[in-house]
Amino acid sequence: MGVSGPSQAVAKEAFSQEITASEAWALWQAQPRETIILDVRSPEEFMLVGHPPMAYNIPLMTITSTRKRITMKPNPDFVSQVTRRFDKDAPLLLMCRSGSRSTHASKMLEKAGFTKIYNVIDGFEGVKEKRKGNPDFGKRVVNGWRNSEAPWTYDLNPDRLHRP
Repeated sequence: MGVSGPSQAVAKEAFSQEITASEAWALWQAQPRETIILDVRSPEEFMLVGHPPMAYNIPLMTITSTRKRITMKPNPDFVSQVTRRFDKDAPLLLMCRSGSRSTHASKMLEKAGFTKIYNVIDGFEGVKEKRKGNPDFGKRVVNGWRNSEAPWTYDLNPDRLHRP
């Protein structure tokens, strides 16, 4: 008969890791049932620029407009919307246009108790071509999900769209 002592809950340590879009695609391919791609761009970007076909859209920021200007405002329910939809121990691959919003979203979700967060640092569109003589100068054609071998689409799956 063994000796029993007080039970000690082992806290799972959260981690956030930066990966490229190519690495994210490989990670999703290795575990497609367990791995979640979460696109944190606005619904307009998700629909009009394209997205990975397996991605879910929960925006960190939403677009608002007046007659004079278009601005982005924070989605105050971002963390609660992600928490309602996904398990905190599921691998989450966060993506935005170029890695900036997904970095912020990663920190928010880590603070909320999500334990496996991967920030796609080159995002969906990648970074801008910086060589001035290149015909693609200023365009987002360098790395990113869309410019890699990973699949993307304009097709919409209602089960994966943001619903406030």
